[in-house]
Amino acid sequence: MRSGEYSGWSDVLEMTTPHWAVHVTTTFGPRIIGFHRPGAENLLFVDPETRGQVRQDKWHLYGGHRLWVAPELQATTYEPDNQLVHVSQQGEAVTFTTPAGPCGLEKSITLAPRGEALVLRHQVRNLSQNPRSLAVWALTVMTAGGEALIPQAEFRSHTEDLLPARPLVLWSYTRMDDPRFTFGNRVLRFRQDIERGPCKFGTLVKQGYAAYAKHGDLFLKRFEFRSGQETDYLDFGCNFESFTNQDFLEVESLGPQLTLAPGETTELWETWYLVPDVTVPDDDAACAAWLADLAAVRPLVTEI
Repeated sequence: MRSGEYSGWSDVLEMTTPHWAVHVTTTFGPRIIGFHRPGAENLLFVDPETRGQVRQDKWHLYGGHRLWVAPELQATTYEPDNQLVHVSQQGEAVTFTTPAGPCGLEKSITLAPRGEALVLRHQVRNLSQNPRSLAVWALTVMTAGGEALIPQAEFRSHTEDLLPARPLVLWSYTRMDDPRFTFGNRVLRFRQDIERGPCKFGTLVKQGYAAYAKHGDLFLKRFEFRSGQETDYLDFGCNFESFTNQDFLEVESLGPQLTLAPGETTELWETWYLVPDVTVPDDDAACAAWLADLAAVRPLVTEI
């Protein structure tokens, strides 16, 4: 990796391959503040109000990709991440670690290139004196103007399966008639709209992938689904969530809730891909098949 200025911040570390470039802040975070094809526009949102700044007063959006803990609580989730980040490297893998704050949780993101993939390991370590119940939560904030594509569960007839297939979880500010949703039988589409405010939903994506398409580029996120632990996922059983407003759209993955004893660590893996020059099919079934084919040759990687 090399150090330099990016999006107004100095001392940003950059890793580049023929497939993508990634930029990570070291003066706060850890935040992945940039991800794009070499020479192309950044697909991650950067907040113009704090661009190039590090503010010490409270937690700030800043933008980019961040590591949180669920459930979403003011004291723990919004603990400020404005301190210097420790950087270490082992081979091609680079780890960015923020020291534990008042909540006693040390957070780190490790990045490693694997061919066309970027592998991410998110880790939370309990350095407090007490057990902590939490789930690892990885949020990628995408720029405006695109749409998220989330595979639906396989359709099965009433005579084949009497039990529910997956949750669809709505927040109090989510409207069922929001035009940003298209509930296809095979793909759920969720669009960003610069004229509309906050909206959020969650679901259980057993396929372990979701995407964000914008201007011919496709950001494909692979993430974990831990079979047999469906009841351990928070927010009524979600391992995927998405929030949007007039500025951005988030593509989020969550691990199952567990209790960390003092000194214990938990982790959540993601693998990112950038697929250029795509045309998203309008037809629901064609879109589902197209997305499944892309994901089939772009697996989740769970080793560094």
